[in-house]
Amino acid sequence: MKNLIKIILLILIPLLGVFILSYPGVWKYRVENIINRKILKDSGWDLSIGELSGHLFKQVKSKNIEITNENGTTIYIPELDAQFNVIQSLTGNLHLKELNIYDFYFQQ
Repeated sequence: MKNLIKIILLILIPLLGVFILSYPGVWKYRVENIINRKILKDSGWDLSIGELSGHLFKQVKSKNIEITNENGTTIYIPELDAQFNVIQSLTGNLHLKELNIYDFYFQQ
């Protein structure tokens, strides 16, 4: 009986971990960091994500994104949808399958 419980726990714990880690709120700061450090590096731009929701294995919705330049220029995106290639993103690079930006505002 104890062996059966150990086997069940060995299966359930990793599945629960994958389930919890697949929610974008857990990844918000990692996504911001990858974009700012690798994509926007030395460009004078900085990305800030307000809110992430959805599921990383399906579709992620983001609200209140600000991309700010050191000269004061700001691009504001109220909402976007994205689909990530999660397996390739685990290597430290951000891989998108699809990105939909519905509207944006530009302020100088």
